Amino acid sequence: CMPCTSAANCGVSSKRCTKCYRYGPCPRWADLVQEMGRVNRLLNAQPGENSYHMYINVPTFLSMWIRTQRQPTKELRSRHQSQLIDQLTAFICPTECYHSAIEEQFENPETYSNRGSCGGMCSYCNQTNGDCCGPVSKER
Repeated sequence: CMPCTSAANCGVSSKRCTKCYRYGPCPRWADLVQEMGRVNRLLNAQPGENSYHMYINVPTFLSMWIRTQRQPTKELRSRHQSQLIDQLTAFICPTECYHSAIEEQFENPETYSNRGSCGGMCSYCNQTNGDCCGPVSKER
């Protein structure tokens, strides 16, 4: 485990890095993919050994929302807000394979062709993403 800032995205390569934990949503899709790329940089982990975990709660969401609203122009605010909501929707309430959702963000919309699901490599496809938030309770 290596606690760090987003500076670690610049090139952590370790045979022992098979899991990445993110506290709060990423500001952009590109940042998310960059962080995911830190896991298994040397491509030596067996399928299912490497993982990316994102923990989201109200304070981290509000922090990211405020960041979107601090953009200097209405156009930038709208774009950042849309990216944040799209990313959260894709990961909290998925309707398709995470790999397909990410690919779709970076493909040319006019030539995009869904390659299908990953075949059980992500938590959506292997059905382990079920209870992502738990019950709401005043005691918690």
